[in-house]
Amino acid sequence: MVYTACEVISGEAHVADEDEFDPVTWVTLAEIPEYAPYGLFGPVQSYLDTALTRRSPPRTPRPLTGAR
Repeated sequence: MVYTACEVISGEAHVADEDEFDPVTWVTLAEIPEYAPYGLFGPVQSYLDTALTRRSPPRTPRPLTGAR
């Protein structure tokens, strides 16, 4: 699993090479356990807990599709 912290400025995230990568999905902090049921690496979770709870207003994530 790869973690990347980013903020969308414009456009849509997409998988450029579908043979090498899985689809990209934007999720809320509360949705993380659905994708990582055993939790994230501790420092990553701490960062997200801090970074995503201080944002306002909260963004509504939208899943992006991609096929592998």
